[in-house]
Parts: sequence; structure tokens; C-alpha cells
Amino acid sequence: MISNLKQLVLAFVLTFTCLIALVKSNLPNHLAHQIERGRLQAVREELPSTDDLEQRYLDGRRVAEVVAPAVVSIVSDRGAAGSSRSERESARRPGSSTEESSPSSASAPRGGAPGRPVHGLGSGFVFDGERGLILTNAHVVAGASGLSVHFADGRRASAKVLGMDESSDLAVLEVEDRPLHALTLADSSRLGVGEEVFSVGSPFGLVGTFSKGIISSARERSVTIGPGVYEGLIQTDAVVNPGNSGGPLVNMRGEVVGVNTAIATTDGVYQGVGFAIPSNRVRAMLDDLITGGPAFLGVQPVDRFRSREPSQSVRTGSPIGVLIAGVVEGSAAHWGGLQKLDLVERVDGNVVRDARHLIALIAARTPGENMTLDVVRDGAPMTLTVTLGRRYEPR
Repeated sequence: MISNLKQLVLAFVLTFTCLIALVKSNLPNHLAHQIERGRLQAVREELPSTDDLEQRYLDGRRVAEVVAPAVVSIVSDRGAAGSSRSERESARRPGSSTEESSPSSASAPRGGAPGRPVHGLGSGFVFDGERGLILTNAHVVAGASGLSVHFADGRRASAKVLGMDESSDLAVLEVEDRPLHALTLADSSRLGVGEEVFSVGSPFGLVGTFSKGIISSARERSVTIGPGVYEGLIQTDAVVNPGNSGGPLVNMRGEVVGVNTAIATTDGVYQGVGFAIPSNRVRAMLDDLITGGPAFLGVQPVDRFRSREPSQSVRTGSPIGVLIAGVVEGSAAHWGGLQKLDLVERVDGNVVRDARHLIALIAARTPGENMTLDVVRDGAPMTLTVTLGRRYEPR
């Protein structure tokens, strides 16, 4: 009996000692490494062999053949060189280009001799061929007095802006020349790092240029461009140069996964890091861009208890209302007379409970409708009538 007990104790000690030795020898990590190594080997075996590379090159040529007819070069008239500060600012935006010459020119000076015509250059692509609708960047067409679209087959057509949203840097154009070849928007949520893509557009005015790269990061990138911050962009190393703005980033099935919009650069040209707006975000905005979007007042409402500004409700003794922390210049609120620090107490007779309530009251209305606001300013009550605008800018 005692002998058996000694043997059990000895066996337990030996087992425990072996377990400690295994842990110290990093065996669990070694096993995990071997499992992962086996998985990666299985993935590697699915990659194309050297014999399959010719087929991949053929696939690339087929993608270019399908995509090229739907990609356009966009030329915008911007008046005379040096005519305004805003034009000089837009010419320096990464991914866009401004020239004096035709879009076939390889040079891309930032401006021209004073008094000479200046043409902004960018890219875009047809997403609805039956309706002649083209998607591009807002900064490509903003401030233009006239727009023309150049197709891969040499045709040219004048274009008009249907809708534009500078906060997302997207714009929809319409041309009368139809039907057109169109591209399909892919599901950008399925993108993975390393996936091959083509950047297509007119860098430096060279129409129909393709460059191949990969998705460097499909995760959302937050990028500061000038005074604005753009959220959720795709990062790619496919070449994006001045003139590529608004052009498509397409996958190996010829589907659009993003819209090229900017580059990270120290000298204004490509340095290996480009950014595109994901196709899923584009798809979600298309209808609103075309129609001009929902009703828009153009204010930044803040609940009184969240604001650091002195609340007028304290001075007036009013327990209701929403404080206006800012007014968008040129918006319905601006033209209707609303000012920063106004306290909006009622909308069309309805008591405004908080900022969300005000937003909901606006969203329930139709662009072009009049809205009556009971406001307190500097302790004095007043009534303002505002004609609601649209969230975007239909032309």
C-alpha cells in the first residue's frame, strides 16, 4: 500500500516537472507556430505558379479593356490665371491638377500667366450609362464656370453638375451623350490588404492611364487635407498623381472599389501613398447627391448644458430651446438671419427639446419649404422665417 502511494507521488512529481519543463521550453508557442505555418503553406499553395503568370497578365489586359471606355477626363474652366485665391488653393490640392494647355499635355504647371485661361484637370467614371451620370471629386469641379468631359474614344461632351458635397469630396455630373459604358460599384467591405487594384485616370493630362498596385490598408484611414479631415479612406500604393482625382480604383474584376481623392506627399506628386473614398460610402450617397439630398438648415445645434457658451436661457429664464453654436455660410440659416449663440425655442410652434429634436424637425421637412423659428437673441425674443435648402448642392 505504502509502496503504491510512493509510486503515485513519484509519478505526479515527474509529470509536474515535465509540464514545467515544457512550459519553459516554449512548446505551446512552438505548436501554435507550426499550426500557423501549416495554414500559411496551404494559402501559399493556392497562389498562382510561374506558369499561371501569363494568365494573370492576360486578366490585367482584360480588366483594362473593360474599364477604359467608362473612365473620363474632366476639364473645368476656371477663368484667368491668378484671378482668385480660391483657385490657387484648389490647384495645390493633392491628386488634382491645373493646366493652361489641353488635357493631352504632359506638363502640369500650377497656374498660368496672368489673364490667360486656366483649365482644371481631373478624372471621373460613368456609373449610370443610360442616364449619362458620371462620378468625380467635388474639388475637381468646384468653382468651375464650365465643364467638358473627354472619353477614351476621343469624344467630348459638355457636362453639368447635378449634385456636389465638398465635405465628402464627391460630385455627380450629367452629360447628354448617352448611352455610355458604365462601371459597377463593388463591395468595399470585402477588400483585404494585398489585393491587387488598378488606379485609372488622367495624371498630368495623360488620358486613360492605368497603374497597378495593391490595397495597402483597407482599414479606415483618417486623413487631413488642407482644412478638412476625411474619415474612412482606403490606402493604396497604386500610383495617384495630379489629374487622377475622381478616377476609379478598380479590382481585378473591373469593379470600382474606391474613388481616388488624395495623396500623402511633401512635394505635390506621388510618393507611394494614395487614398480613395470607399465604394460603399459612394453608393450610400449617390441618390442624395443626384437629388440634392434632404432638407438642410445649416446650423450646428448644441444642447444648453453641453455648451461652454453662456446660455441665453439663463438670462431669459427659459428652460427650453437649443443653442446655435455655428451657422454655415451661404446656408438657409445664414440667409434667414440666424446667428451664432441664438437660442431656438420653437419651430413652427413646436417646442424644441434638444439638438436631436431640432435635427428631426428639419429632416421631416422638404427642401424649399418655409420654417418659422422663435428665437431669443441677447435676451430679446424674435421670429425668423427661413426657406430650407438642401444638404448638398444640386445645380
